[in-house]
Order: sequence, then C-alpha cells, then structure tokens
Amino acid sequence: MKRKLLLLLCAATCVVSLLTACEKDKETDGLGNGNSNVKKESSEEQAENQKTLSSVFSTDNNAIWYFVDTSESHTKNLGKDSYPHEYYIFNNGELTYYGFADETVPYSLGELSQMTDAEIITALEAIRNESSDDSDRQSKELEACNQTIALMEQVSEYSEQIDSMLPEYGISGTVSDAKALLEQCKSILESTNESDTGITDSLKGFALYTDSTGNNVLSEDIAYGYIRSLSPSGRVDFNFEEFNGSLSSVFENYGDDIQSLTGTLAHLLAPLCDVENQGDIIREEQTERISYIEDISSGLTNAQVYDSYYGGYRCKDGYLVTRTDENTIFVLDSLDTPNIVIDPKSDDWVEE
Repeated sequence: MKRKLLLLLCAATCVVSLLTACEKDKETDGLGNGNSNVKKESSEEQAENQKTLSSVFSTDNNAIWYFVDTSESHTKNLGKDSYPHEYYIFNNGELTYYGFADETVPYSLGELSQMTDAEIITALEAIRNESSDDSDRQSKELEACNQTIALMEQVSEYSEQIDSMLPEYGISGTVSDAKALLEQCKSILESTNESDTGITDSLKGFALYTDSTGNNVLSEDIAYGYIRSLSPSGRVDFNFEEFNGSLSSVFENYGDDIQSLTGTLAHLLAPLCDVENQGDIIREEQTERISYIEDISSGLTNAQVYDSYYGGYRCKDGYLVTRTDENTIFVLDSLDTPNIVIDPKSDDWVEE
C-alpha cells in the first residue's frame, strides 16, 4: 500500500514538472515573439527614415542642397567651418542654382545653420541682384561704343585699302561689316527692356553606374540644365575703351604714312570685321547648358552643426548635403527605380 502511494506521488510530481516546463516553454516563446516584434518595428522605422537620392533631390521637395568642395586646400570634414560653393534650391516646383568662386563664397554651414531657408534664399537673391546690377556699366559701355562709331568715320576714308589687306589676316569681312556690328552693339546697349537676368534650372534625370556584374550600384549622377538670360551689357563682350585708345593712337602716330596706317588699322579692326567670329562679341540673349553632379558614391553620417543636422552624400570632390534631422538615412537609388538611366554609354548622357 505504501509502495503504491509512493508511486502515485512520484507520478503526480512528474506530471506537475512536465506542465511547469510546458508553461515555461510557452512563456519563452512569448518573449521570443516579443523580441521579434521589436526588431520588426525597428526595421520598419529604419525603412521609413531611409531616403533615396532621386526622391530627395527633386523639385517635388522644398529644400536647399549644398555642395561643399573638399578638393585641394578646402576643408575635408563636414562641419561649421565648411563653406558651400554651390546651392541647389528647390522651391515651389522649381530649381534655382547659385555658384560661387573661392573668393566670393558668402556663408559657412555654421552661419547657414542660424538662418531659416527663407532667409537664405533672400540673402542669395540679394547677392545675385547686387552682382547683376550693371546699369552704370551699361551706360559707360554705350558712351564708349558711340565714341568708337565716331572714330570709325575717320577709318572709312581708308576702307578700300583696309578691305584689300584684311584677307592677309584670314578675315572674311569688310570695314562696313565692322560698322554694322558696332551699330548692333549700340542698339543692344540702348535697350531699356532688359531680359530677366539669372539662371533658371531644371532637373534632367539620374544615372546609375554598376559594378562588373551589372547587379550592384556603385555610384549615381545627376543631370540638370539651365537657361541663362543676359542683360544688354552682358550680351556685348568688347572692350570699347581700350579699342578707342588704340585707334586714336594709330592716327596720332602714323599721320600721312598711308601704308603703315592702313596696315595697323587692318590689324586692329580684324576682330570687328570678321563676320564668322562676330558672334564672340555679341552673345545670344539666352544660353542653354547641361551640367552634372558626378560620382555620388554613398550616404553620409549626418553631421551636427550647432542645433542643425546636415546629411546627404559623398560625391566627386566634395559633399552634397541638406539640412535634415539626425535620423534620416540617405541612400543611392536602386536598379529598379523607374526612369533612371543605367550605365550610360557617354559621360554626357543628356543632350543639350
């Protein structure tokens, strides 16, 4: 009897142990599933913070992108002392570009971080307007152009001899052609209906470059085009004052020596008489050009500058960055991104 009771107690103990183990297994499975859910949420959050180049560098976004030059003696690290040389401003569906040479770069990232985007746009527009305010220059050039036309009346006396000598300089034109060009310059400089100065840009597209297998993205390029409009004084590219000084000097020095006088005048007038090259003196009112941001290779770790963060991409000779938050992750586009050129055959993969 005692033995049977002992056996029953042992059996009961085993059953309890088994049930307890099962409950622990269930609890363990529950914790495992919980950990899996946490990882899944983290992965979803990461995907939500991830931005591709074509999605963020787009006229659909109102943002300012900066190119920070790291070539030669420029700063290698992205921070408050970095000076953007180029600005790409996306605003209300349009792209506007501002570029500065080394000696004219206006702001550091430290200074820009203390400004709103609206303040930055206003400041850049003021700089552009100041540099394009050439009404005084236009007036001076018109005065000098009129002086040149007056001097050409003296040249006309020797036009027959000068025209006969111009072929020696490889010039296909005459003194009359030079006078016609000067009248055209005068008409442009007298214009008060100035065209809109500045540059209007548009995105042309993105291109991906792959490794030897063709299955992995190595880098990405951006193409953008601009139409540049010139003011009247910007359209005329000729130093009238210098030319007038040289022309006056010829008459003073040669007097009655017709051979030397006409030879020197022919040499001096050659640029104005050459019909084929007159386009170098009078520029088109608008010019179109395609430019590229090349070799964008990878995303950057967002850099803190005072209370702002700047993130973006490493690219050829610098960084392409924008103001962002500390959690945004910038990546290149994938091979299945729509409307992107894959491994273009030419470096200039967008035609002007």
